[in-house]
Amino acid sequence: IAEVEAYIQADDRWHVFYLGRGTVDFVPKEWLSWLPSWGLDSKEHPQSWLILRFEVFSGKLDFYAEVRRMEDLAKRRKVVDLLLEQGAQFGFSRRQKNVVQIKDSYTRVSRRERVLVWKDGETPEAKSIQSSVARKLNDLFVKLSKLPEVVRAIL
Repeated sequence: IAEVEAYIQADDRWHVFYLGRGTVDFVPKEWLSWLPSWGLDSKEHPQSWLILRFEVFSGKLDFYAEVRRMEDLAKRRKVVDLLLEQGAQFGFSRRQKNVVQIKDSYTRVSRRERVLVWKDGETPEAKSIQSSVARKLNDLFVKLSKLPEVVRAIL
């Protein structure tokens, strides 16, 4: 995950909120100008209530989007509903809204999308990680440009 985080940090289009054991949470840097500081998970980063995440899990690098805890539950539910219904246009792999359990804490608004897979006990090469992450980020960045306008309208 350190290789993933280093790649995202080196790309000036993105802002990393958090690097944890096996995860990196991030958003496009331009989102920092419009994301309200309503998140409850981080006093340091109250804008981190809508995040994009890469996660290393059992020989896989996955990507997904998540809406985290917010002060205003009604607005949070509106954002979750919107992203479940229209997430595909923003580059999120579609989830069936009727099978998603919408909680008041964390709701994944996209399916886990496999970005890279390797055999147990092996470590993928840095170049392979970088190219897989670059492909996903480049595809995502263009599609995410529409998201602020749509989300701001319901906030």
